[in-house]
Amino acid sequence: MKEEGSSSPENGIFNASPKATFFMGLMTGIAVVSIIGLSLTFSMLRDGKLK
Repeated sequence: MKEEGSSSPENGIFNASPKATFFMGLMTGIAVVSIIGLSLTFSMLRDGKLK
């Protein structure tokens, strides 16, 4: 990451791509929920509760 220009990087990120930040958060949330759901499903299958 090279610092180019006099503008601060934080302002550049938040002003230029609010949608990108939102989608990154959304994708992270979906990934976490998917991983938790898969782990719960596999544990239930292992215990024999889900048939």
